[in-house]
Amino acid sequence: MKIMESMKDGYLYGNILLKLYLRSLKNDGCLMLNERIPYNAEMLATITGHQVGTVKQALTVFKDLGLIEVLDNGAIYMLDIQNFIGNGSSDGDSKRANRRGITDKCPTNVRQMSTRDRDIDRVRERDIDKDRNKDRDKDRDRDTENIISFLNSTTGSKYKASTDKTRRLIAARIAEGFTVDDFQTVITKKAKEWQGTDMAQYLRPETLFGTKFEGYLNQPEVKNNRRSPVSRAEQERQEGIEAVNRLIAEYEEEERQNEQIGHNESHSTFTAGI
Repeated sequence: MKIMESMKDGYLYGNILLKLYLRSLKNDGCLMLNERIPYNAEMLATITGHQVGTVKQALTVFKDLGLIEVLDNGAIYMLDIQNFIGNGSSDGDSKRANRRGITDKCPTNVRQMSTRDRDIDRVRERDIDKDRNKDRDKDRDRDTENIISFLNSTTGSKYKASTDKTRRLIAARIAEGFTVDDFQTVITKKAKEWQGTDMAQYLRPETLFGTKFEGYLNQPEVKNNRRSPVSRAEQERQEGIEAVNRLIAEYEEEERQNEQIGHNESHSTFTAGI
């Protein structure tokens, strides 16, 4: 006590220590609220009437001086409590000399309940994390399916949503904050721009969903001015029409020339007769 009183704020520490002793008497030196909840610095500040910072510093001093021990369940055990309740047997002294003896001073039902509660909380937190991860995986799978389905329907392709590389690309863009709507916008823009051109081959996940994704998303919509390739049958039909048109033109030209020759001959005959 003299060492503590010689410290700065030592008289405050002494006052706090005395109040802690008195508070711990009903639990044989173990500071617990309702025999279940260990006191923390904020709670002790309330019951002792001191500032939280002062209480925290006092607890540090008490621990350094060997006046208290913090048990595994977070409870504070007052090591010299036996001197106040008159039960300083040799057995009690030996218990206070080691941690097991200290823990045994705390009510058994308090220790068991505290440990059990912590275990239950850990299990509950693990279950919550597992459920949260499952929900996140389901959402990611659904988004990937929707994106690839939209790509296939827009471009006529048959990409799979289960491909690892495709899933990684989509997951990376979603992690950057992009949405399913953003993917559909990129697909629509690039399909309008590239379909029917040599760039149509790049309407694929590794190109559309790669590092240029944000640029594609924000680019102005570009109209495709190139003619779409026609089928072989359509090409033959057009060639046939052109051939007929050429024959008609040739026939008309021949008729015109014949008419011109006939006209010239008639004119020559008429002139000769005169």
